[in-house]
Amino acid sequence: SNGEVDIQQELTGRLNNLVDDLIQSIANYAPKYETDGYQVYHNEVWVEKNSMGFIIEPLCRRYEACYQALVGQASIEKVDMCAERAIKAAQAGKKVRIFYISDHDRYGYAMVSAVARKIEFFLTQKGGQDSDVKLTRLALNDDQIVKYKLPSAPKHGEKVVELDALEAIHPGELGKIVDEALKPYYDKNKPAIVRE
Repeated sequence: SNGEVDIQQELTGRLNNLVDDLIQSIANYAPKYETDGYQVYHNEVWVEKNSMGFIIEPLCRRYEACYQALVGQASIEKVDMCAERAIKAAQAGKKVRIFYISDHDRYGYAMVSAVARKIEFFLTQKGGQDSDVKLTRLALNDDQIVKYKLPSAPKHGEKVVELDALEAIHPGELGKIVDEALKPYYDKNKPAIVRE
C-alpha cells in the first residue's frame, strides 16, 4: 500500500458500524414482552397446484400459516425446508400441523404419504424426531366429492377429480375448508394481548 486512505471507503465503513451499533442499542433498550406460547401451533398449507393461491394465501396470512404452493410432487428441497421450520417451531415449544390439498387421483393420494415419509426422514436426520408434526390431507377426499357432487374426468384409465372443479362449481368453498382447518390452531386473542 502507498499509505493513502480512501476517504469514501473509510466513511462508509464507519457509518455502517454506527448504524449497526445504533440498532443494537435500540434493541437492548426495547421493552421485552412475554411471548412464550404466543401461538402454540405452527401451521402450514401445502397445495399441489398454485392455481388456488388467490384463495389460500390470504387465509394463510390471516392465520399466520406458511403457504407452500407446489407444482405436482413436493421436492426434496421443499420438504427439507419444512423440516427445518418444524424443528425451529418445536424448539420454540410449538406443535406443527401441515394441511395438504391436491387433486383426487392416485398421484394426489401418493403425494401425501410421500411427503410424510420425507418429513420423517429429515426430522430424524436433523435431530427433530421428537417434534410434534402432523400431516393431514385436507382436500380433495371421497366425502367432499360426494358432498359437493364434483364431476370426474377419465385420465389414464381412471377417474380423476380436479381441485379446480370445487372452486368452479362451488366458489368460496375451498376457502371455507381451509378456514375451518386453520381456525382451531390459531389463538386470535394472544396477538391483541401482546400488542396491549
